[in-house]
Amino acid sequence: MTRLVEVKSFGIKYRFPPSSYRTHLSREDVTMTAPTPVSHKQRTVRLPEREKLVQEFAKRYRSGESIRVIAESAGRPYGTVHRWLAGAGVQMRPRGGSRQKSVPPSVVAGVGGC
Repeated sequence: MTRLVEVKSFGIKYRFPPSSYRTHLSREDVTMTAPTPVSHKQRTVRLPEREKLVQEFAKRYRSGESIRVIAESAGRPYGTVHRWLAGAGVQMRPRGGSRQKSVPPSVVAGVGGC
């Protein structure tokens, strides 16, 4: 009786190097199958759904969330979220996160003590 075995799981289970899979499987009367491909491609988003997503993303971005965090939580690529926000006219923050504004020297001089 011939059994179907996924090649990668067989090699991992029995700790065989990939180069020897065929040899070991032929001894076991097993037919090799390729691993099931995993598709990471996102489905196409229709315009009404996309507009809702962009509004939500814009609200989150304006409240201080980073594009990377928004993209990861939505399961979308960073570039897609950035492109959608820019296309919606959202004002982008400068790179490098929030930076404190420098204090003018006149304020520093007036704060001293003596």
